[in-house]
Formats: sequence, structure tokens, C-alpha cells
Amino acid sequence: DEGLYGNIAAEDLECVAMRCGQTWSYDIDTYGVCVCAHTLLHGSYLNIIRERNSENWQPVTNLRRYWQKELWKTLFDFVNMRAPVKRNDYLQRLNHTIKLFDSYLRNSKIKSELVSILERQERMLPRTKFCVKESNGPLNYRS
Repeated sequence: DEGLYGNIAAEDLECVAMRCGQTWSYDIDTYGVCVCAHTLLHGSYLNIIRERNSENWQPVTNLRRYWQKELWKTLFDFVNMRAPVKRNDYLQRLNHTIKLFDSYLRNSKIKSELVSILERQERMLPRTKFCVKESNGPLNYRS
């Protein structure tokens, strides 16, 4: 597995490897997932800081005590992922994290509450029409 080198214009979106001037690969993708999760959880953008006397970084904002901290910590540990990471190691770790979240959502009381919240949010979204062009057919507008 080869790594890429460089950074992006938005410093807030730089994964740890970019901030440290190292090569990166999957780091940027998992960092993006962490940014999205943090924004949904906290309603604010992910800011990370380096732990004292350590190579590890952590989110500035703490998880709330009733938020299944160990589950979310598993996800936010991806912030520290840096190349070179073997593809199989990365996929194994990613699959493990996905299974943890899947298991929690399937086996907890939160499932019905989550479905209800998502349905409510969907109703709040504006209905838009989009155009579908079927091969050699007319344009069909669907909502």
C-alpha cells in the first residue's frame, strides 16, 4: 500500500497525518467519517488536539456520559490512524467498528427511537422533484 503526501486548503479538514507532514491513505476517509459523526453528535465541527507526551490526538469536545462512550471511542480512535496501514488491517478494523455499531443499534432500545427521529427529520426535508431520463424515452419527474 502506498501513501499520498500533501495537505488541503481547509486546515480543519486535515487528517492527523497531513497535520504532521506524513503520508496518508485511508486516514483522510476515516477522518471525514469522524468529522461527520462529531458534527451530528455535538452540533459543532470536530477539533482535535495532540495528547501530551503522546503521538495520539483526540477530539477537544468530550462525549456525554450517557452516549455509549466506548462505542463512540472506537470510532473516534480512527482519528489517530496514519499511513502506512495495510489494507487488510484497515478493513478488519473498519468492519469491527461497523459490527459494534450494528450490534448496538439492533440490540438496544434506541432502535425504535432512532427510527422515529429519522422519520421525523425526513418529513421536515423539503420535497424536491428530480428528473429521470429513461433510455430513448421522455423525461419523467419524480418526487
